[in-house]
Order: sequence, then structure tokens, then C-alpha cells
Amino acid sequence: MPPPTGNCTDLDLVNEPVPIEQVAEDTPPVDATGGSISTGIYQLTSFTIYTGPNGASGEAGTVDARIRVTSAKDGWNVESVASTNQEAPQKSESAAVISAPGALAVTTYCPTLSPSENVPYSFDGVTLTLFVSDTEEQFTLVTK
Repeated sequence: MPPPTGNCTDLDLVNEPVPIEQVAEDTPPVDATGGSISTGIYQLTSFTIYTGPNGASGEAGTVDARIRVTSAKDGWNVESVASTNQEAPQKSESAAVISAPGALAVTTYCPTLSPSENVPYSFDGVTLTLFVSDTEEQFTLVTK
């Protein structure tokens, strides 16, 4: 892993926010098929939070996000920039490696080092879908 750098990435947003959709149901079974992730830039196209059967539903603001995936020795380097409700963009840089079929071990090292997180995923050559189980979030990005 490279050492942390102050700004983490030079990646910028392109002003294509999507709604944050809250769904009042349990998270559906995750279809994490894995796949060989292509290098390139991806734009967020959907963001869903499953809030449970008695949870909130409807739109909960907007989010705009992009990631850049580059090859690394044992996996990928992932730079990201995101803004919720048009607030100041947050930038980060992470390392990702396949930890099991259909799962990535993601370790953020910029702006600060965080513990590795297991993230189920699917990639079909164009669409990358990530499932974050501890926050019940599912987001989809497409190559640009």
C-alpha cells in the first residue's frame, strides 16, 4: 500500500447526482457473483439503503460519486470522490483484493488507515455493484 497522501486523489465529480433511495424492507439476498473488475473510471448510477420492514422509505437526499480503479500488485487501487446533498466532496484511496469468490477485502489508507472491510460485489464487464452489509447499502456504478 502506498503511504497516505493529503488529498488522496485528483479525481473530481462530474455533477451527476442520484437519489438516495430508502427501502422499508430487509436487504434482499446478495447476488455477489464477483468478476474480473476492469480498470477505468466508474460513475455512481444508483444508491439504495434497506431500512428494514418498519424503516423509513423514499428519497433521502442525493449522492454524486465516482471511482477510479487501477491495477495493483495483488488486486486494485481504488480512488473515490463523493458528495452527499451537494456538500464538499470527500476523497479517499483504498486497496482492494479478492478475499473470497464474490468478495473484496477493501482497506482504506487515505485520508486515514481503516480496518479491512469485506465487500461482496458483482461485475459484468460494465456494471459494478457493491453490497455493504453493515450499513445495508447497495450501490451500482458503470464504466464511463
